[in-house]
Amino acid sequence: MLILRTGLTTDKRGFTLVEMLIVVSIIISMTAVLAVWFGNFYAARKAYLEVVKTAGISDLARNLAEAKGVNYRITFDPGANTVTLSEMNRGTLQYEIPVNVRPIYLIAEVTLKSINTPRSVSGATASSAPDYITFYPDGSSESGSVVLAGAKGEVYTLVFAATTGTVRVLNYEK
Repeated sequence: MLILRTGLTTDKRGFTLVEMLIVVSIIISMTAVLAVWFGNFYAARKAYLEVVKTAGISDLARNLAEAKGVNYRITFDPGANTVTLSEMNRGTLQYEIPVNVRPIYLIAEVTLKSINTPRSVSGATASSAPDYITFYPDGSSESGSVVLAGAKGEVYTLVFAATTGTVRVLNYEK
């Protein structure tokens, strides 16, 4: 119950229109800020999941090479934006021929920025020519690195260790 200056009482309850408009505008402002933040977070997580998937494919290639006793190759193709896992068997005319080729397409938000292997020129950016890392039956691999870039500016480097065949993921935020 509200007592007015005139001495009369009133049973007026609730909020005024101005108070309601202020609360609604605060909620809308907070929603807009969170929507932008969540969009950036979601894009960065999608890029990171592609990098983890690529590292997992590399680990799979190392494990398959050890288990089957044949070389496995991961080919990075910047032109098609794919990562390909291939089993390599000895051929009669060539040293190795690929069998059981499995291309894995990267999402559009992730691009191959650069590939450094024993065959590539040091510091060169990724051209349209594919390059590869070979994993050997003794658990080792070729040394090299692959740089993947996300749409929001995040950069990830996959570093391949020659003696152990393992892969490390290095993250560089913008």
